[in-house]
Amino acid sequence: MITMKNVRVIAFAALDTPEFPKDQVEQCLLDSRTSDIVPIIVGACLAGLVVIVLVAYLIGRARAKRQGYASV
Repeated sequence: MITMKNVRVIAFAALDTPEFPKDQVEQCLLDSRTSDIVPIIVGACLAGLVVIVLVAYLIGRARAKRQGYASV
């Protein structure tokens, strides 16, 4: 695994000074720490949806057994 910190690179540049132009320096978005809250909320919502579907399925099966089949 390679870890790089504070690396500055400009491809195909001929600089007059060793300093980088201020308008060409960007902060990498992958370096910023992201929150773990959003994946937790999405996972909880999906788990809740699975539970709701399972309960609805079980209620539907219980009603179908109790009523039996009707002739058409």
